[in-house]
Amino acid sequence: MSMGRLGAVVSTAATTYNVYQVPVNTTAEVNVTVYNGSGAVNKVSLFRSPTTTPTAIHTIQFDKIAVDAGYERTALILQAGDVISFKTDQIGTSVVVSGIEYTSNSNEILQQTLITTNTETVIYSNSGAKAGTVNICVTMADGSALTDTATCKVYVSSSNAAGGYPILKYTISGSSNSGFEKTGQPIATTDKVILVTTGLVGSIATRVAGYTR
Repeated sequence: MSMGRLGAVVSTAATTYNVYQVPVNTTAEVNVTVYNGSGAVNKVSLFRSPTTTPTAIHTIQFDKIAVDAGYERTALILQAGDVISFKTDQIGTSVVVSGIEYTSNSNEILQQTLITTNTETVIYSNSGAKAGTVNICVTMADGSALTDTATCKVYVSSSNAAGGYPILKYTISGSSNSGFEKTGQPIATTDKVILVTTGLVGSIATRVAGYTR
């Protein structure tokens, strides 16, 4: 078991880099810091992927980062074999993964969904009949244009959006807010997490992660 800084990479080209992979028989809870030290405005995609070759569905954040700026994503739950990766347009992008590894938990929740049409989508269904707590991530997907937009409304329900209650609504766009996260959301034994999109242009990547008890 390791803790502290688990991986770090500074880009030397405009390409995709793997920063950290969770060892076998291990779960990790990590924070990821992204910093643009390139000297130019930089477009960066951050991924959590089950392999070393991430695709759009694995996007955690897709953003344009100003010079000497960045962001941090916290409390990401990763399963054995999961990889934190990033794609950058510039040299000098630094990504640091820090956290703790521990023995795998069989009650992990981890589901990713790519949405490409305006629809009502169940992005997680609690079929394990155990209550839990999840973090919900909704972001513009890698491969979208930073001018793309979508209004996203999140519901928790045992049936559908109309039969549940809204917990969060945002309009996302690369020019202002390329995504959002709802952390520490309790879910009941029969709950579903539902996302309703309107005005969607491009693709939206969603991620629900946490534990049932």
